[in-house]
Amino acid sequence: MTWRDGVHLTGTPIWCDARRRRDVCFLSSADRVGRTGHGQLIGTAITLALLDAVGHGHLAVPLRQRFTLGTVRLELIPSGRGFGAAALHADVAGKTVLYAGAVRTSAGGVGDAAELRACDAVVVAAPYGEPHHRFPPLATEIAAVIDWTRAQLAAGRRPILLVDTVLDGLEVASRLAAEDIAIAGSRALREAGQRIAELVPGPQIVDGEIAIGRSLTPRTLGREPRSPGRDARLADPAPAGVSPHVDAVPTTARWATGSQPFSPSVSGPVSGIPSIATPGREPRAIVWLDADRASLARSLGDRPAATALVSARALAGASGYDAAMVWASAADRAQLLGWIEATGARDVFVTGTSAEAIVAALGSRARIIGPPHQMQLFPREAVP
Repeated sequence: MTWRDGVHLTGTPIWCDARRRRDVCFLSSADRVGRTGHGQLIGTAITLALLDAVGHGHLAVPLRQRFTLGTVRLELIPSGRGFGAAALHADVAGKTVLYAGAVRTSAGGVGDAAELRACDAVVVAAPYGEPHHRFPPLATEIAAVIDWTRAQLAAGRRPILLVDTVLDGLEVASRLAAEDIAIAGSRALREAGQRIAELVPGPQIVDGEIAIGRSLTPRTLGREPRSPGRDARLADPAPAGVSPHVDAVPTTARWATGSQPFSPSVSGPVSGIPSIATPGREPRAIVWLDADRASLARSLGDRPAATALVSARALAGASGYDAAMVWASAADRAQLLGWIEATGARDVFVTGTSAEAIVAALGSRARIIGPPHQMQLFPREAVP
């Protein structure tokens, strides 16, 4: 395995989340690369659509569908990061590697929680992994965001939900809209939502909880982790032979596929992506990139508003904001370590800002990969 502005799976033409042009590049999520321009992209249809990279020889792959590239056997599985996010499982000459990018093991956001496959080596990003990175339950923080948003609207203030990336913004907007809260957002958010509206199925109720973009099949829901030598998914087990109970969401929110409210009586497909308006006089929750607050001020004018940081960064407090909720898009330290252990990998390679802390916790089988680190994919024995 080599790092050169991205991870290269040695012995294959495949690069992962490469920052410079490569002939073949797997994308774990739409926010992992700053620009396209690669020869052939591999990713989910949603990720490619978010990057406006549909067609042009790129390969959109459904989750859990095995395929080959030359002699390399591949499969994409959910990583839990958000809409379209996936991990890549590769079998290279009988040796297996799981490249994951960032993972989130908690359900409750959009899409499926992170799954895993047994592997010889795993590569994972650790944006959070310090000892103090202990996140509250995701469902609790989502409920807090919904309650805070409703309270601001009831008080005549515009609730402004500040997020880290467009991918995070789409998740926040979709969950709020499923609670019948009208949404406004930045141009980047509106355009991203339009690109994937036809690819995201409408919200449903699964075992009493709202699910957006989930793979609602008995095969992928309710499987508990097995022994490290077998494929596993981090989820609460369901009784054997019992399928999850699924209903449509009884909401009147307006969704992206049409002007009609979402309800069981509406005919035609309904998207899990809501209609996102330009901020105006109508009272709406406003989802915006935290890094672009200056342009928000111009859009908002003198209307009364309140701000909330909606991010794992909120763990550090609400300084500079009216409120802060820890809506994390990635696993915390304990969740990430548990996911890594469940893969059964003998060799662990970690990227990201908390890579050093995770490597220290795992011991000698773990290494940091990234500039200037590079190493063999399977250092203990040569790949034939």
